[in-house]
Amino acid sequence: MYHQEMLEQGDLLAERRATRVERRTNQRKAALHAFYRNRRKQLRRDDDSSIGVYVDAHEPRLFYLAVALMTLSVLDAFFTTLLIHNGSEELNPVLAYLLEFNLYAFLGAKFFITGFSIVFFIWHKHHRLFNLISCYHLLVFSVAVYVLLVGYELSMVQHLTIIHH
Repeated sequence: MYHQEMLEQGDLLAERRATRVERRTNQRKAALHAFYRNRRKQLRRDDDSSIGVYVDAHEPRLFYLAVALMTLSVLDAFFTTLLIHNGSEELNPVLAYLLEFNLYAFLGAKFFITGFSIVFFIWHKHHRLFNLISCYHLLVFSVAVYVLLVGYELSMVQHLTIIHH
C-alpha cells in the first residue's frame, strides 16, 4: 500500500512538472533583468555553452574590451578625418558618403555602429554566430583588428608629418 502511494505521488509530481511552463524558454526577458537584478554571472550547465544563454552580470574583462574598442574607434575617427584632410580616402562606402555629407553624421554613425556592436557582442557573449565563433571572440577579434588599423593609420600620419616638414 505504501509503495503504491509513493508511485502515485511521483506520478502527480511528474505531471505537475510536465505541465509547468519552462522558465528558460524566454531568455530575452531574462536578459532584460540585467538592468536591475544581476544574478547569473556564468553558465550553469555544460549544455548551456552549446545553445547559448544570456547572463545578467559580466566579468570586468568585458568592460575593458568595450572601453578599448570604443577608444580605438575614437582614434580611428580622428586619424581618418586627419588623413582625409590630407588627401586620403575612406574605404567604407557608407562612411565615405556620410563623411562627404557631414562630419557629424560620419562621427554619429561610426560611434553608433561601434557602440551597438559592443552591446550586442557582450549581451550575446555565449552565443555562436553562424555556429562558428562566439560573440565574445568576435569582440576580442574586433579589438585586435582595430589595434592593427589604428597602428596603420598612425604610421600614415607619421609619414604625412615627415613629408610636410
